[in-house]
Formats: sequence, structure tokens, C-alpha cells
Amino acid sequence: MRIVVSIHDLPVWTIPPAQVERLARVLSDDHVVDAREAAERRAAFPNADVLFATKITADEFALSKQVRWIHSSAVGVAPLLPLPVV
Repeated sequence: MRIVVSIHDLPVWTIPPAQVERLARVLSDDHVVDAREAAERRAAFPNADVLFATKITADEFALSKQVRWIHSSAVGVAPLLPLPVV
């Protein structure tokens, strides 16, 4: 499974690179990708099975054709609500 970690929305929502590396070690059977910047997100989202994020734009979601699960690290999911229902 390809898991894209995209939690870098300063100043509050960010996951340190060391923690993404820790996830990759724990989930050694999966491919964990750290996609912090917009270009990295656009490159990683099309092949993602799981998105671990705090927000996703409609354009980014449109690229995410094979996503089966979106996990938010935030308490609320309002930044994910503009997504079209599939």
C-alpha cells in the first residue's frame, strides 16, 4: 500500500520528518511518502492508496484516482469537506 503523509500546514499542523520515517519503519510492508510541498503532493497523490493529511484541495483530490482512505490528523475534517462525493 502507498501511504502519502501530507501534514505540513504551519504553524499548527505539521508532522516532523522523523515521525514520517518512524511510520515508514513501523509500516515496513507499505511505501510511506512524505509530501510536504505542493509539487510533492501533486506528484504523490495520483499513486496514493491512503492520504494522511489535514487538508486537500479539490484539484489534489481529482489527482487521487486510487485513494481508498483519507485520514485526518486534525480534530475536525472541515478542510476535507469541499471534496466531491464519489
